[in-house]
Formats: sequence, structure tokens, C-alpha cells
Amino acid sequence: MQIAITGATGHIGAALIRTLLRDGHQVRALVRQDIRALEGQNVETVVGNLLDPQAIATLVRGCEVVFHLAARISLDGDRKGEVFQTNVEGTRLVMEACMQASVRRLVHFASVHAFQTPATDEAFNETLPVAGPNHYAYERTKGMAMEEVLAAGKTGRLETIVLCPTGVIGPWDIKPSRQGKMLNDLWNGRMPFIPGGGFNWVDSRDVALAAVSAMTEGQSGEAYLLAGRYATVMEIVTISRSITGKRLPTRRMPDAILNFTAQVMTRWARWTHTEPIVTLEALTHLRTGHPQINYQKAVNAFGYHPRPLEKTLLDTYYWFQNTDQC
Repeated sequence: MQIAITGATGHIGAALIRTLLRDGHQVRALVRQDIRALEGQNVETVVGNLLDPQAIATLVRGCEVVFHLAARISLDGDRKGEVFQTNVEGTRLVMEACMQASVRRLVHFASVHAFQTPATDEAFNETLPVAGPNHYAYERTKGMAMEEVLAAGKTGRLETIVLCPTGVIGPWDIKPSRQGKMLNDLWNGRMPFIPGGGFNWVDSRDVALAAVSAMTEGQSGEAYLLAGRYATVMEIVTISRSITGKRLPTRRMPDAILNFTAQVMTRWARWTHTEPIVTLEALTHLRTGHPQINYQKAVNAFGYHPRPLEKTLLDTYYWFQNTDQC
């Protein structure tokens, strides 16, 4: 099958491409500059970005299924409007190109952050309302894009499936992602303190397997949560100690000091035009991570079964060690 992918050079994209090629599919990927995730892979490339209609048209031409993974992740607002342009307007261009090219199915990646997070004693599932105007830019724009993709599927304009992963970790984290950098910093003594809170963590390989199933399974116009296991950062440390055999930090920094540190780092990053190491938005995500995310809908549709967190952390650690990315 001929497949097109946006966001192929990201963490999920790298895992998805390897799964598709292993299954014998032909893959065409939209790329910009950093193509390390595609090195050694038999992938056709189209140079461009999500706001380039011609590049998108070239990407999807002749493809049966399109995976739309590309997004602008921001933990520091949207001062330049690039988060909205990429996540919402870029998604619209992908949808339009798919309809023009008669693509059979669009598999769109949203996020657990596209939903409004309920209280910890309330159910977290796909029936929740999307993130609204009072949410952070990334959450808000992913929610907006998800609504438009789902509407296209429900009205029959385009066959669509929306996948909503939680916090993705695992091998093939080549750039690496923010989660991968956090783990690397922990494992290599660059995290002197432990933040409070936790999150639901899922393996990139399990997300990729669900995505491949979504090419033919699932109901058009429906969203599916892809979750794994909730664990606090301290639990991640405990598991990591048994994997690495290293003495890892155990001190938890008080929230007030963490908040102040995040504000200082954010201002410094803005002044130096760099990525902040930690932001208030990132800390909020940890503090509000929901302990019970229901992924039964994906189990029913795709036969989805996430592997144990311990196995994911073990494989991720050795992958980083063997690729000299620590």
C-alpha cells in the first residue's frame, strides 16, 4: 500500500515508518531539514512544510492512506501564531489535499491534551469536551484540529480516524523528544531534583502498531485514546534505578521553587531565542496528569494492548545507550 506521512522525523513517526516498512508498505514522507530519523530507511521524501499546499499535494498524490503526525508542540504559548498556523491551518491543508487526491483514509494524530482534563475521580475517555479557549495554545489548537477532522469523518467528506496518545516514550527517539530528554537527563545525572506529579506514559511502538491497525480498522469520524500506565516521576526514578544500577536523585523540589525556576528559565529562553528547559505549562501537565485514562475503545477497535512501563523504560535506556545519544 502507498502511504504518506507528515511528521515522519518525529518520535512516533520514526517508529511508525519502521513498522510500515517492515509490513511491506511504500512510504512517502514530508520532510524539512532534520531527517536523521529516516537514515537507512527506504522512504521517498517530499521537501516542504505543512503550510505549503503544493508540497502537501505532492505528498498525498496516489496514496491510499495518509498519516498526519506533524504538529507544533509548545510549552510556552503561541506569541508568533505558529502553533495555530501549524496545528489548525496545516491540518486543514492536509484534509483538503486528501479530498482532492481521493485518499481513502486520513489517520490524524491529536493528543490526550486535546481533551479537557476532568477531576481525578471522574472518567477520562473520548466523550470529554475538547480543550477550549482557557487552555494552553497547544491544547487548544490540537482540540480545534481534532474537531474539524472528526466532523469531516462524520459528514462523509473524508474518511478519518483520530488517535490521541498520552505521554510517548520509547526507542527511536532520535531528536530526542522532551520526554526522551527528561529520561536522558535523569539517567545521566543531569536532573538534580525530582518534580512532583506524574503522567500516563505509552510506548511509541504500541502507538505505531495501533496506527497501522487504524488504516483499516475503526469507525470514521471517531477518536481513540492510546494510553499506557500512569506513573509519577518518582516511580519512574524507582524503576530506572533497577534498570541502570545507578544512584539517581531522590530529592523533590517544592512547587513554589519549581514555579519560580520555570519563570526564570522561560524569560531567559525568550531573551536568548532558545527552548526553555522547564516551563509552568510543563509543570502543570505533570500536576494534572489523570491517573485513570480509559483506552478500551482502542482495545475494541484495534486490538490495542500497551506493554508494561518497565519494559518500555528498559528498551528505551538501552536504545539511548547503544545510539550514543545519552
